[in-house]
Amino acid sequence: MILRSSKALKHSSEHSPVASTDCEDIISKLPDVLLIHILSLLPDADACRTSVLSKRWKDLWVFLPYLHVVIPNNSTIEQANEYYDLVDKTLAVRDDMPIRRFFLYCSSECDYKRVHDWLRIVVLRKVQILELTCPRDKHRVRFSWDLFKTCNSLVELTLEGDLELDVAKDNILFPCLKKLNLVSVIYSGDESFVNLITSCHVLEELFLKKRDCTDNLKKIKVSSTSLKRLRICFTMDYANDCEVVIDAPKLEYLYLLSNRMSINYSLTKPPPLVEAYVSTSYYSSIAELFTSISCAKMMTLTYWTVSAISSMNLDMPIFPNLVKLIIHIERWDFLLKLLSNMPNLEHITFLDGFPDRKQSYYCGKAESVVLPPDCLPFKMKEITILNYDTITDGELSYIEHFLKHSVNLEKLRINAHNICSKRAEQILTFYHASNLCQIEFMWGTKRRRRPRRYKPCGPRKLD
Repeated sequence: MILRSSKALKHSSEHSPVASTDCEDIISKLPDVLLIHILSLLPDADACRTSVLSKRWKDLWVFLPYLHVVIPNNSTIEQANEYYDLVDKTLAVRDDMPIRRFFLYCSSECDYKRVHDWLRIVVLRKVQILELTCPRDKHRVRFSWDLFKTCNSLVELTLEGDLELDVAKDNILFPCLKKLNLVSVIYSGDESFVNLITSCHVLEELFLKKRDCTDNLKKIKVSSTSLKRLRICFTMDYANDCEVVIDAPKLEYLYLLSNRMSINYSLTKPPPLVEAYVSTSYYSSIAELFTSISCAKMMTLTYWTVSAISSMNLDMPIFPNLVKLIIHIERWDFLLKLLSNMPNLEHITFLDGFPDRKQSYYCGKAESVVLPPDCLPFKMKEITILNYDTITDGELSYIEHFLKHSVNLEKLRINAHNICSKRAEQILTFYHASNLCQIEFMWGTKRRRRPRRYKPCGPRKLD
């Protein structure tokens, strides 16, 4: 492998009458530790490709701090044994060298006895990040908890697929685990999930994806005194009722996704949330849920959530700390009612534009409101409108309303697939109460956005 800087080549050609054709391989003379560190900065596939450069590079990838093992499918017995032997050799050659990350994808016909041996070795090698995936087939694999009871190095664990978790109650299971991802796995019962979470005393981040009713998990209780980030997702084919109870006094980030499903959420105590993402359509628990997360500073409300709230005519709580809101809105009157409960809101993003006046669920006109919500004249600094089509005539009145009442507005960003130049010019002629407001138009495809910015010089006068 020959790497020489252009500056060095220029210097040598200037001081030598004949350019040298015998270039020295400086990189290959570096010590193994440094070369392995360089390879560790590359993607897995690129690092392995360096083995064909020369004999010096042939086996360097074996000593990388991460190992990515994918057991092939539909292979013959000879091919499978050859691959198993390669993994055995790789782990043996490393000797006592630590393994930072170990990724293992098991095929539908893999030898789980040898997989167990690999896991035992990586635990002895002080593995820090472990990702284990098993395909969904007729065979269910029980996770070997006993291997990790003394593993003081593991900080991140991902389990995915047909792994059956049968967790007995234990004081400490993963003493150093901070991040846990459970993706479509199987449980022996509700108590297994509870025992797993409570035995991780320093857990800070949990991601749970529930696939269907066959995972034997009917009540999800997340109880952790150290948890800071929680994401819970239900797949679209989940049809049964489920209860989710969250007891996490230090929770800062909450993500809930359960569209078109009967999921009952409850929090034992309002946590000190910084950000919340809510996408749920279950009516019975939504009032209690928003009361518990009303202290959040940033919030995202999807189409399903807004539909559930507006159809119930629910009295929303006050959100005293909320400064950023991302929302899909359908009704103007509901939006104004919601903004009235957000006195300190500074940034708002509208997903898929504003409601269409032609729709039957439209209620009220923008200019029919005499007094705007307090956040508009006093706090609002940035408004973003995301429209996947184009700005319609009906949306112009909403834009005019925001410009008219937002005294401290600094930026209005309109992002659409296509923006008519006449409508853009019309927006620029609207009265705007803020002399600092910068209007920005973005249009085109997602990959190619063409921005055009306008910064008016002072507020325009009303006609």
